[in-house]
Amino acid sequence: PNSTNVANLTTINSCEFRRSSNFNIPGPSVKRGMVNLHGVKDIKFYLNHFLPSRRPLDEDTTICIRGINSSVIVGDMQNSGGNIFDSAFYAIHMVGGYKNIIDDNWIFTRNGIYISNSNYNRITNNKFRLDFVSNYFNSNSLRTGIYMNECNNFKIEKNEISTVNLNQNIS
Repeated sequence: PNSTNVANLTTINSCEFRRSSNFNIPGPSVKRGMVNLHGVKDIKFYLNHFLPSRRPLDEDTTICIRGINSSVIVGDMQNSGGNIFDSAFYAIHMVGGYKNIIDDNWIFTRNGIYISNSNYNRITNNKFRLDFVSNYFNSNSLRTGIYMNECNNFKIEKNEISTVNLNQNIS
């Protein structure tokens, strides 16, 4: 049926995303998204829980939301509710696109947010807990809360970034 409420057509709300243990394709360079977007604009994510299965961190390459030439609104827009990202390589990984909005989420992952070649992004009021497990940590292990690459005119404020399980000194 035809709908006049266009705002509801691009919303993923109150879903639970679980990954089975065989989700990853073997190989160190392969990264899979639980939600893959290509050329999708302004899709909204509210009150979702992303739960990749627990694997050794050096093997896990899962990305919860992965986008190419897409834009997302992830979190508590107008008090709708944030998302929970658990135990993934990246919570959000966007390349290309325009104006990603990421507000009021709980991010418990190896790396938080990666955005490349995208302008006018807003990342505010998120709580990051970056997972450092001492058995898999070495001085070359990448860990980052927010990684902006080739981006202009962005707003990043009121985010809390901390680590868990850290038994190493980082310089």
